[in-house]
Amino acid sequence: IAVIYAGIQGGKTFSDCLAGYPKIFSPLFVAMVQAGEESGNLKEALIRISDYQKKQEELYVKIRLALAYLYRQVGLLGQAREQAQWALRHVSLKDRDLAARELAWANYKMFLYEDALDALDFIRETGDSDWALRGRIHAARGQWSLAHRAFGRIEISSPQLDFWKGWSLWQMGQRR
Repeated sequence: IAVIYAGIQGGKTFSDCLAGYPKIFSPLFVAMVQAGEESGNLKEALIRISDYQKKQEELYVKIRLALAYLYRQVGLLGQAREQAQWALRHVSLKDRDLAARELAWANYKMFLYEDALDALDFIRETGDSDWALRGRIHAARGQWSLAHRAFGRIEISSPQLDFWKGWSLWQMGQRR
């Protein structure tokens, strides 16, 4: 920043100073700054660049989440977990639940039950599928009362859910 500032003080344009750092500032970025300088609308140009970069980041996060889902579906669980962890750190709040769900499922499939429960705790709006996964994790850990409690939070009804509720009740009875 100090070098860019010194360049501007020395008579260079802002865009010329930025062009000296092609690994940091893309040609598109430099061209937009130059257009803003030449038109007298540098402020608007910088705002557009900022908006563009935000949209690019959101798209990149969505691609990483799609990769996590794809990896999980084909059984590449380590890669799914890695993509979901990255996305959870970089995602906007509106996509945070999706990233946490992908991470929870990848951890569950890898038998990392504690990590899966931690990922589920990131979810702000818990849905039926989240409670079902939480119940399955507790069942896998032999925590039948917690499993039954999680299954009881599910609002829809299905034969599979009825099975899991009954199974957890039966297991609790067997443990007494």
